[in-house]
Amino acid sequence: MFDESDNDNSLVAQYISIGTAVVASIAVIIGVGVTWVC
Repeated sequence: MFDESDNDNSLVAQYISIGTAVVASIAVIIGVGVTWVC
């Protein structure tokens, strides 16, 4: 994974990975919802 060093780059990378996971989850939920409605 990431190094346990206290620098801004690792923190930003962590937030980017979390944000990507959240966006992917929302996209899946929306896709399933649209498929369910249609």
